[in-house]
Amino acid sequence: MDIVFVAKLNKKLEKAFANKVHANLEGGCLYLTGELSSWDDIVRAGYMSVSRKRYTVVNDIVFTGGKIPPTKIPLSSSNMLEGECPDVLSLAAELSAVPLRENYPATN
Repeated sequence: MDIVFVAKLNKKLEKAFANKVHANLEGGCLYLTGELSSWDDIVRAGYMSVSRKRYTVVNDIVFTGGKIPPTKIPLSSSNMLEGECPDVLSLAAELSAVPLRENYPATN
């Protein structure tokens, strides 16, 4: 089944990126290799290769288009946990208003 998945993925990648990107499965990780001049295409190749609950994707595609674009910063942020050391951090929307320190004190 792994061989079939990788073969199908390689066909999609070949079609989308004119044979410039290749996928290879090694040790449970799916490695993407090749060269592309568009950063958005590199990101798109990574998204195309993700298979839920199947493999870790390592995107080793070389960017040849100049300077790597800066990281996109989210429009909203919070400093609610600044300076805190939670053992486990839950991102559930229901818990976002609950101060973690009051209910679950960190143990050191």
